[in-house]
Amino acid sequence: MTPTLEETEFVYCTASDSDAVAKAQSTALGWFREREGVSLILERSTAATLGFDVSLPVRRIVLQVHSGP
Repeated sequence: MTPTLEETEFVYCTASDSDAVAKAQSTALGWFREREGVSLILERSTAATLGFDVSLPVRRIVLQVHSGP
């Protein structure tokens, strides 16, 4: 297993406004519905363009695994 730290920065965002959710969902790395709204994982640049708080960026670690016979 080889962990790789990706360069792209992401942020976790929450939105309760259906228009904001609709604009962000198509570009989200992932999203899930919670009581307070929809939480989205967006690229930091996309989140900034859409007006979300981008002050706590994170980066993704991808585990590359060779699984063959």
